[in-house]
Amino acid sequence: MKGVGVRRRRGLVGVLVAAGLLVSACASDHVGISPEAPLFLGQSDGIAWPVRTTVWPTFDTAKDPRISQYLPLNKAEKVWTFCVSVPTRSIEYYESILIGARTQAKAARVSIKVVSGGPTTTAASQAKFTKNCAAQTQALLLVPVLDANANESYASLLASQKSAGKPVVVTSPGVDSTAITSSVAPVLRHGSRQLGFWLNASANTRPGKVIVLAGPEGSPQVESLVSGLRSTFPGSSLSLAGIYYGSLSPASQAALTRRAIAEHPDAQYIVGVASAIVAAAKTLNVTMSSHYVLASFTYTEAISKMIPVGEVAVAIDDRTVAQGAMAVDQNIRRLQGQVLPAVTAPAVQIIDRTSITYADQTGSLPSVLAANESR
Repeated sequence: MKGVGVRRRRGLVGVLVAAGLLVSACASDHVGISPEAPLFLGQSDGIAWPVRTTVWPTFDTAKDPRISQYLPLNKAEKVWTFCVSVPTRSIEYYESILIGARTQAKAARVSIKVVSGGPTTTAASQAKFTKNCAAQTQALLLVPVLDANANESYASLLASQKSAGKPVVVTSPGVDSTAITSSVAPVLRHGSRQLGFWLNASANTRPGKVIVLAGPEGSPQVESLVSGLRSTFPGSSLSLAGIYYGSLSPASQAALTRRAIAEHPDAQYIVGVASAIVAAAKTLNVTMSSHYVLASFTYTEAISKMIPVGEVAVAIDDRTVAQGAMAVDQNIRRLQGQVLPAVTAPAVQIIDRTSITYADQTGSLPSVLAANESR
């Protein structure tokens, strides 16, 4: 079972305790764990609410967050229409966010208009195909693409929304915080640090070198993931073999995997975004007894199937379905005059062969969400 019931999930603390990482994570990141108190009240179907969240009143996420519980509104006051812009429907990670948005829009009785591009979407092209949709709707939910030029490319689109007094909620860092209403984006460096702590625990019995298949170079999201992971290596039994940047396409990631292994044949750990790890597992024919330990920066349906059979050891679950649902709810709240914290993000959880048996994944995987809705 993957936590498909409507019970309250154990959340990040439960997962870290199971992995023996709670003390290390809090001490290294200086993340203040304050008493949990309800932040928003409401309800929804499908996702096992409340969802544990990390909350920052401003966009300065270097400070300690407040830990809280999130429940969406029962119903919007009006039947608004929101523009939901995703880079492409062909990448599972983005599709999961969209499914979360659709779920909450249906529950709150608002409409959404979806626009998307293809596998080669850039921030500039996304801003272009989003412009008309945003102009014709009352609020924007922007799922930014991984792009080093994201901040500049979205500037005109976001400025237009701001001047029109329309809310903008984003699901990822890398855009101008002065031009958006709020963010539901988890702080990626915290998630990758937790992944690093998990790998460090593994390295106590299996020291080794780490290859990182990072994704597009210069993207704020990618650089945050890489910096968080690297910060856990000093003083550990792990060392960095090399960082490889490239397109998220399977063909590109398979080629990068072959190149990385050829250049670092003694590496034992491979860490990367989900599409890279899926490609690496296929390229290397990874099994439970394999020479390689694979770890994913993101958690998708494909990764969820590979963890129980040992093809992938561990993944960061940043609750993509919950992100999409919360982003819709945040836009509703802003339209109804509510003042929002700058960042209200689902708390990430670490998924491995142990935690996958009990962690709530209704806010993580569309398949688990669907199973819970049908109960």
